[in-house]
Amino acid sequence: MACFVGAGAQLVACFFTMLLAITLAFANTLWRPYIYTTTMVVMAFWGFLNGYTTSRYLKYFGTTDWNFSATVSAFAFPCFIMGALGLEQVFAWLAHSSLRYSLGNTLLRVLGWYLLNGTMCYYGAFKGYVQKATKVEPALGKVMRPIPS
Repeated sequence: MACFVGAGAQLVACFFTMLLAITLAFANTLWRPYIYTTTMVVMAFWGFLNGYTTSRYLKYFGTTDWNFSATVSAFAFPCFIMGALGLEQVFAWLAHSSLRYSLGNTLLRVLGWYLLNGTMCYYGAFKGYVQKATKVEPALGKVMRPIPS
């Protein structure tokens, strides 16, 4: 559950980053390559949010296995992104489209993004783990009240 919460936090952050990038890309067409590269780097840095949220969620409920959860968080969401980008490349190849980037170039970009995202996810998980746990409020005591006749 903690991995899903962390991946969801990264997904929401990536969604709003993409909205901003699309808005800027329509503003000036000459900026598009720079916007694309910057967006991919920012989306990889959101891996920190993924790992941090996962680790804090685990720590709140008293679990200490942050390493396994950071591994799942670092691999699950990026594998989905890599699968989507790979599927796009396969469909473009089947359609004989004129690709802007070759398959090898795209794989190198995805691998670079994957490594940066995974590194940031582990760093975020570690930072979330070393912080003190959020204090859980004590349960309220039951007060026995006499029932009137």
